[in-house]
Amino acid sequence: MPAVARCLLLVGFVALLADGAFAQTPGSALTQTPSARVQIPGEPTAPQQEERILPGHSRHGEIFDAGLRQSAYLMGGTGNVHFPITHKVEKAQKFFEQGVGQLHGFWYAEAERSFRAAEALDHSIAGMAWWGASIANHYRPSRAREFAELAAKNKAGLSDREQMYIDALTSQGGYRAIMAKYPDDQEAKAREVWRMWFRIETGQASNTEVHDAVELANAILKVNPYHPINHAVIHICNLASMESRALDSADHCGDSAPSIGHMWHMPTHIYFTLHMYPQAAWQLEACIRTEHARMMHDHVVPDQSVFYAHNNEWLVRTLLYMGRAQDARRTAMHMIDLPRHPQFNLIEPPDDDDSADDEDSPKEQKKTVETHGTSAYYGRERLLQTLRQFEYWEDLIDACKSGYIEETSLLGEQGKVHLNLGVAYYSTGKIADGDKELAEIRRLSESEEAAAQTAVDEIGDTSKRNKAMAAVQSKYIRPMAELARSRKELESYRRIVSGFFLSRRALVMCLGGLFVLELAAFLTIKRRSIVVAVLTVPLAIGGGVWLFQRHLALLELPYDSVNVDFAFMSRQMLEAGDPDAAEWCAREFANNREYQVKPQANLVEILYRIGQKDEARKEFDKLRELAGTADLDSPPLARLQPIAKDFDLPADWRLPQSLNRSLKQRRPLKSLGPLVWRPWLAPDWKLQDAQGHEHTSAEFRGKPVLMVFFLGKDCPHCVKQLEALVKKAEELKKDGLSVVAVSTDTQPQVKQFLDKYKSGPYPFLVLADDKYSAFQSFRAYDDFEHVPMHGMFLIDKDGYARWFDVSFEPFMDASFVLHESQRLLNRPVAPIEQGARIIADTKNGVPISSR
Repeated sequence: MPAVARCLLLVGFVALLADGAFAQTPGSALTQTPSARVQIPGEPTAPQQEERILPGHSRHGEIFDAGLRQSAYLMGGTGNVHFPITHKVEKAQKFFEQGVGQLHGFWYAEAERSFRAAEALDHSIAGMAWWGASIANHYRPSRAREFAELAAKNKAGLSDREQMYIDALTSQGGYRAIMAKYPDDQEAKAREVWRMWFRIETGQASNTEVHDAVELANAILKVNPYHPINHAVIHICNLASMESRALDSADHCGDSAPSIGHMWHMPTHIYFTLHMYPQAAWQLEACIRTEHARMMHDHVVPDQSVFYAHNNEWLVRTLLYMGRAQDARRTAMHMIDLPRHPQFNLIEPPDDDDSADDEDSPKEQKKTVETHGTSAYYGRERLLQTLRQFEYWEDLIDACKSGYIEETSLLGEQGKVHLNLGVAYYSTGKIADGDKELAEIRRLSESEEAAAQTAVDEIGDTSKRNKAMAAVQSKYIRPMAELARSRKELESYRRIVSGFFLSRRALVMCLGGLFVLELAAFLTIKRRSIVVAVLTVPLAIGGGVWLFQRHLALLELPYDSVNVDFAFMSRQMLEAGDPDAAEWCAREFANNREYQVKPQANLVEILYRIGQKDEARKEFDKLRELAGTADLDSPPLARLQPIAKDFDLPADWRLPQSLNRSLKQRRPLKSLGPLVWRPWLAPDWKLQDAQGHEHTSAEFRGKPVLMVFFLGKDCPHCVKQLEALVKKAEELKKDGLSVVAVSTDTQPQVKQFLDKYKSGPYPFLVLADDKYSAFQSFRAYDDFEHVPMHGMFLIDKDGYARWFDVSFEPFMDASFVLHESQRLLNRPVAPIEQGARIIADTKNGVPISSR
């Protein structure tokens, strides 16, 4: 490897992670950019400012453009909190307390929405509403300061206690002054706990402060055991490695705010660390079900939730620990099948589109996004892991060969595909096929190293060398490192399946045989030539050394191999005839992965095969409880069936009683929501075209349609969006996709727009919606400011909205929409899970859950 390429492999990058939550529209509050000023919703805008407002943008400044454009609603279940404020409208008080509960659950986007809804109902609470909005933006200090300034400007008329809350935003003493003056104010104590937590998280707190934070939180919980401050206790104890002290909070956290998915997620940190995998899996599933119920009601696609992909991929890992391979597989495939969007769910950035080169195209759609951590990325990663770990070799080969695991231009990702194929081939004895996959990884690796070296060689201007080197590293370091790992891993598998190894017994026999042969040869040859006879001695010694090395190679396999499944390795050691090495390997695998089903199953198999039946039975008894819900037909467990029969165990030898007891007091998971997300039914509509002919949604039942909501003929970005779609008109038609453009213009204005098109009949149906009825029913509408927004919806033949984008800017990448329609429309809609909670929503008076 060239020296420069080696240097690139040594350079790493640090990714900064921030907490957040999902918003109601793409371009959530998490992606908002600070503006020079924050203007209160409802505040009059000067005429000269109004003239500069672009269609779809907020009247109150850039900070309100992205996300938070739809009104909040009272959800219930957002936190058992009591936080009275001075108010004139009771509903505003309820929205305020809902926002406080959402703050506790890190549902920041929704918290800000609740505070905005409270202020819109009752302007007298503006000071406290902006106090809450400031806290909801603590992870973006600039925006938080702007809201804090607004809160301070609106203190007049508030109580002394409320003014102290606002002052605490900028006070070094935090909320301790309120705690001293109002000792029964539990929320002041709670805010102080969170303030201390943020100091702990950033490494600014002492051990004493960690202890004080836990004690203060426990003081709140003595008064209210189901206060959402349980969330903070889990965070603090997890960071301080005191997980056992947070078990009560883990048990209560979800129920303290059951409508917030993250509150069900957090106990996983405690249970997982303590190897309580059934409880961890339950919490993750509860989180996912809760989020699905809310997403389906609010018309949100999963990856708009910041933690969604992480929740699902963590669930897959936990299910694998429990031996639930089929559930893990379904979850991974669900992630792969979800809608994708350039802002929040991709495997790789989309190809450059003509619109991306346009100076006027939206900045959000020009940027290259990071793909690691999305559902698309984790779905393929965890599916490969599941099929490989539980030895579904034919399914693994099919997933990679059929295109279900998509081919990408990301060489590191392609390397993983070749790696998994190679492992499948080597594990099934197809060494020649495995060698082809290894050769392909080597080719990709050498190609990437050469490209990196060429890029370095082309750096000319020494004054810009550091910046250029950083750019080269950014482009090549990750794929080079991933390819290097894949190559070393697959080489390890090849060495195991094709190498020559000797067990200790075989070594002794071979050395003994070699000694006898050498002695016989020496005695025979010395009669003719003593010199030749002497020369046979070093040859024999060399042979002995080589035989000894073959034995050492067997013992060193675990240390020389990269990421090889120890279960596979222990079986190979047994095949080589070394039961001691196989037992050691199996025990190490089980001990290092305590309470996991597959390592324990492998230990049982190895012990039984080497004749240690008593030990095997002892370990089998442990396995029976661990595997209480495991898949008995998975290859690693199916191999145990003859052993179970020999031990006089039933065909279903699992013992789920202990697992069931540990989950007995928990609510039914289906009561929280469906396990699988499904798109919502698009609303019905009735609009007129330029000639006054009426069209309805019923015309398109039975065929897919792309609905484009644009802000009239005078919106320049809308016109460019439609031009981009017109360029793809033939491809859209070929795919059977009808395009319906809905304009905010009046019927005569739509006619004017169409009359300007000089290339024949306009390829799409254009409808007038100057009353915004369809805009509002599709939620392409700002409920706070009562203005329409840009929107695009892909609706399948059965009326389900399979993909959408709603934003202050139109979606410009027509190629992406075309590709996504081809992918999604070939996938079935998930069935409704019988008995699962669906939050009430109706269409024409009929509950959607019953359709």
